[in-house]
Amino acid sequence: MITNFEILFRHTMFLSHEDTQRLLSLAAEPCFVFSLTGSRYFGHCNTYSDIDLYTLDSPEVRSFLLSIGFLPNEESSQVAAAYSGDPNVSKVFQSESAGIQIQLVSDVRAKTEVQSAITMMCLPEYVHKDKSQMKIIWAACFRLYTNRK
Repeated sequence: MITNFEILFRHTMFLSHEDTQRLLSLAAEPCFVFSLTGSRYFGHCNTYSDIDLYTLDSPEVRSFLLSIGFLPNEESSQVAAAYSGDPNVSKVFQSESAGIQIQLVSDVRAKTEVQSAITMMCLPEYVHKDKSQMKIIWAACFRLYTNRK
């Protein structure tokens, strides 16, 4: 199942047939919940933005993703580097075309609440588009979330 499913199909004309089928497989899978993140979640996407989702990491979800054609990122890849320093992201899978990326996280609630808090900050669009600034903001917010008493 995919939360925010209707948002996925805004500006997704670039998706290959295979990626569209993968999205439909994710949406139809009742055992796992995939939630939207990235530029589509934060509302700063364009026609060619990839689709970023996240779900709870488990051996079962990894097997499922492999079975429908997602590939794990190599640790040295540019995608893996984008998530380095995020203690909540244990692995990133992506479609062959890289049109869909799925973050496997250890704490779904933390991911959901932190990205919701960042949304409420009303950051200007140029900040959202600067991945290095967003990485710093994300790390600070996640640290605040995990250190709260």
